[in-house]
Amino acid sequence: MQGFKVDGTVEEQCRGAEAIWLESNRNIADVLSIAATSDSMTNVNYERLVTAPEQVLRGVCTCLQLDWEPQMLHPYDADSTKSFRAAETVFVGDPKLFKRARIEAKQADKWRKVTLPVALRSATISLARELGYTDFPLQLPPELEWLKAPQRHSSQPPSQLLVCIHPGLGVFDALVEIVLLLSWPSLGLRLTSRSVRGCQSIAHLEQRYWELADKHIALGRSDEKTRRHLLGHSFGCRIAFSFASRLSDVGCRDVRVVLLDGRVSDQVYFQAASNDGAAAALLDAVRAKYGDEAVDNVLSLPGSMSGGGYEMRHSMLARGLRVLYVESEEPMGLERVRELAFHVDVVHIEGWHVEALQRVSRGEGAHTLARKIDAFLA
Repeated sequence: MQGFKVDGTVEEQCRGAEAIWLESNRNIADVLSIAATSDSMTNVNYERLVTAPEQVLRGVCTCLQLDWEPQMLHPYDADSTKSFRAAETVFVGDPKLFKRARIEAKQADKWRKVTLPVALRSATISLARELGYTDFPLQLPPELEWLKAPQRHSSQPPSQLLVCIHPGLGVFDALVEIVLLLSWPSLGLRLTSRSVRGCQSIAHLEQRYWELADKHIALGRSDEKTRRHLLGHSFGCRIAFSFASRLSDVGCRDVRVVLLDGRVSDQVYFQAASNDGAAAALLDAVRAKYGDEAVDNVLSLPGSMSGGGYEMRHSMLARGLRVLYVESEEPMGLERVRELAFHVDVVHIEGWHVEALQRVSRGEGAHTLARKIDAFLA
């Protein structure tokens, strides 16, 4: 649907284009399955057509019992194509008909770089597989959202990835502008009603987040080519630091953590009932969004779960862990971070952390902070 103006939100436009593609191709496939035999038809794959046009077109000519003409390789110079210009219309399936001069092989992979605002439906993926496609944008649950999508989509997560973890309020508003300036593909982990449904403690929530991220983006994968870094904001600092210890435990090397102002010093920080500003903010957000029952689930097992306590969770951290600590006028636990991490860089921004980050994200400060984060992760 590229080139056509369609009313509605980006998500609605995407769904509309997907519905047209699915209905059109499903109808064609159904008709061919009934009316055509294998020796009376040939399949033309677009990607192969633009990368090997002569070979594909010769095959079409053989199937249709037509003579091969070299002019077929120059469709934009044909009289029939020029006649559309005289008629002042391009309604022939190619809205950029008059912008092209030749068949371009680079068009074959262009679709792979498109960022989809919504996940493809299972019916679309199923039909595309029937047509020979095996590579699709990464399918993610609601808790995982691209803050900055990779340049090339794939059914597998990119080898280099920054995982950004929500603050207590569960949203990324103060992070998005900064993350968009980074050179790293960045995936956000956000709070949803499903996140807290049946949760028995903050430790349970952390465990659930880990399993979710490991399942969908192979967070715990350890090999020479894969790099996984973490960014936590406020409450998310706790989850980020805990994830870092898990990554260290499974053998991931050179894990780097960016902490955007958060407390990590409480030994029982998983205990939701403790005197803990981050946990209280999370519970308030849960109550506002999902009601008292969800909060009861979070509070039903106060204290850390087996293996979830602060000391146990961080005992495996390698001394080589590097941390970029972005603090506001109310620093929270910096000295404890220094004890746990061998190397700590500190960036100071003025004001309470949420307001300061929102202010930074709207001005030149966003570029300065992004350059600092990029250099730290490199």
